[in-house]
Amino acid sequence: MIRAGDVLRKGRRVAGLTQLDVAVAYGVSERTYQRWEKGEARVSWDDTAGLVEEVFRIELRELV
Repeated sequence: MIRAGDVLRKGRRVAGLTQLDVAVAYGVSERTYQRWEKGEARVSWDDTAGLVEEVFRIELRELV
């Protein structure tokens, strides 16, 4: 099963962004974003898709 955190990490790296870049662009704290990537906090698939498509500018299907 694919974890949302793994999709976020892969997308962020493909986009060449730091965790701080993503957090600022999406309006969450850097710590919250870090916890999403690590799987320490739940992130919805709606938020995952939003980050991938709006911040990373990648289609979600390219990462799963």
